[in-house]
Amino acid sequence: MKQINSADIQAKRYDGYLRRHIYVPVRDGVRLSVVIYIPSQNGICEQEPLPVVMQYTPYDHLVYEKDAQGNKCIAANDGLKICSLIPYGYVVVFAHVRGCGASFGVRKVVCSRQEAEDGAWLVEWLAKQKFCNGKVMTAGQSYNGQTQLEILSQKPEHLIAAYIGKTDFNRYDGWVRNGIPRAFGSKPDIDWGENPKEIETTITNVVEDTVPVDGDEDKVLLRQAVSEHVENGLQIPALRDLNWRDSYSEDCKGNLWEVLSASTYLDAINESRAAVYLDGGVIDVFKRDTIMLYENLTLKRKLIIGPWDHVGPKTTPEPWTEILRWGDYWLKGIDNGIMDEKPITLRVMEYNFENKTYQGENTGYYRREDSWPLMEGRRDSFYLSKDVSTDLSMENYYLLGSEAPPIGEISYRSVYGISSGVESWCLNSQDGMGAEQKGLNFLSCPFEKDEEYIGHPFAYLNFILEDTGTMPKPYDLDFFIMLSDYDSRTGDSFQFGNGWLRSSLRRESPNCPYNFLGLPWHENKLNSNEYLIPGQEYHLCIDLVPVFYRIKKGHRLMVTITNSLDRTYYYGRNVYEKDKDCVPPQIRLKIGGENPSRIILPNIYEK
Repeated sequence: MKQINSADIQAKRYDGYLRRHIYVPVRDGVRLSVVIYIPSQNGICEQEPLPVVMQYTPYDHLVYEKDAQGNKCIAANDGLKICSLIPYGYVVVFAHVRGCGASFGVRKVVCSRQEAEDGAWLVEWLAKQKFCNGKVMTAGQSYNGQTQLEILSQKPEHLIAAYIGKTDFNRYDGWVRNGIPRAFGSKPDIDWGENPKEIETTITNVVEDTVPVDGDEDKVLLRQAVSEHVENGLQIPALRDLNWRDSYSEDCKGNLWEVLSASTYLDAINESRAAVYLDGGVIDVFKRDTIMLYENLTLKRKLIIGPWDHVGPKTTPEPWTEILRWGDYWLKGIDNGIMDEKPITLRVMEYNFENKTYQGENTGYYRREDSWPLMEGRRDSFYLSKDVSTDLSMENYYLLGSEAPPIGEISYRSVYGISSGVESWCLNSQDGMGAEQKGLNFLSCPFEKDEEYIGHPFAYLNFILEDTGTMPKPYDLDFFIMLSDYDSRTGDSFQFGNGWLRSSLRRESPNCPYNFLGLPWHENKLNSNEYLIPGQEYHLCIDLVPVFYRIKKGHRLMVTITNSLDRTYYYGRNVYEKDKDCVPPQIRLKIGGENPSRIILPNIYEK
């Protein structure tokens, strides 16, 4: 990939900034906390109008920290380093959604239509300020990516471009993937307490930890704002309890997942005319959603999948450099070649086992592509076998073959409480409850040459619920599939892909209201569960998250199967949390046959 250099971007023009933290009233009068950075040179603030880059966020941008002397000071929380754009001639703004930080107001649900209207109002307010030349770009990732889709759906006139990172397109498909809810991502929810005394104590603590706007150093206004936040709704109850696409929420007076999903407002987003740069990560939880969003947009757009997870450090390159190039082209008219490049940039990852990293030197390479041809290219099939991997002296390792094995089965007792998570690099845990330690593992033969895999893998599983254990009715099973690069020399592994499915929601539907790329889509409406009958055989097709990985010669592919996973509301979790000695179900995994249990890995670019 072409790296950022002096030919790509202008020289720095400013050596400092003036920071203002103010309240801005939106249409209904609610005051939102807004932090504004205006570039300066030699202590003199720029007087000419400049383009603005705004992040619209529920997270505090200004935070208290300790300086080198241990004194309390104010610091910037800027994970994407958007403030790095200030020296290049951009006004940078961090605006806080209602109900969060120092903003007034109440947030009953996340990503609401009210939040969208507020964000669009702020874009137009910024465009009218004397420091702005009328051109605004938004930037951010995760929730701060979703707020940009909210704003785009309102089609504000002065929003020229957006840099949207690592967020969901359809909220149900991103957060309740294939029927299994995720059990993380509740920030910045606050547990205020059960009684007035507890609530007042929490308010005091939040006020103490929150930076007020300029002129409110005694925090009188801040306390008023935070007191309103007590009426906010919470995300975790919705994730835990509203498991179907048509689940009704009293907080949003409608179908929760439909109201909150950017896909619901796709037509309006595509009418916004803004240029969109999408940013995803090779091991980010939303990488399927990022590609899905790219394929559904008709705007001027670009996509990068970098060597990044969801919240960790971002290098090779740092995303702010791409934000700068995007802004220079669309807001300043600088012909830096960014739109002459192929629209898709993908990082093919090679985990560096020696240095234990997937970022930096010797960790992969970039390739640029014109499209994402999901159904094209090469497919390699790896068949689950009941044969034990004899060169490994562990009982839960089986062979993964290149040909379908004879008919057979593996009977195993599932394990609740697996401590490996969605973004775990290694599937072994110190507590002994890792997926590799407690699940079924299938290992291929050592690869005879380097193999590149890009695209959406599939898992086909056939199973019988043999014994229900202490599982109460209705009977159900969640299956989690993990793909790892296994280094035979050391026994170390690195997870580069995964996917899952709730068995009772296995039925596929052609009724997806947006382009689902030809992948299996599950309608998952209330009362649509087809629960399991002990002794009956079932067949699952599970689409795994897209992979961008090269397995080196001598390494193996390891497939790990479990029925629980940390940071998800897997079926049986509530039973396990009440009684750690409960008996999980016994399962017979069917091997071979006409439609054998197998994993299919693609390289969509290999003809």
